[in-house]
Amino acid sequence: MEKITYDFQPAVLQNRGDGAWYYRWGIEQVQVEEEGGSVTKYKCHEVLVWETITADKITRAVVDYLWGNGLEQKLQNDYYGALEGVLSEDKKQPYLDFLAQRKVVKEEIDNVCAQNGIPKKR
Repeated sequence: MEKITYDFQPAVLQNRGDGAWYYRWGIEQVQVEEEGGSVTKYKCHEVLVWETITADKITRAVVDYLWGNGLEQKLQNDYYGALEGVLSEDKKQPYLDFLAQRKVVKEEIDNVCAQNGIPKKR
């Protein structure tokens, strides 16, 4: 998952004006060597959210971007399999780790949305 590079500092939330919004996170300033010297660029992760933007829609897009479709279901299956004794106990931890990471992502998105008047859901 490669970061997008910009020549300017991009906004965390940006309305494209066509019903879509960009949500960006992990924005970092980097120095890049080009002909003529060092140039400041900005790198970040980015997802596109269509239609009415909500914190829940952004969260779904970011979770899909970071972990891909289907990973959560597999982790859940392994977790419940371990609870039932079908799989080893070590199959529980990856799902718990996923939940903790997703919680951090969700809290960050909720904060950005609250600051920008974006509703949680519609």
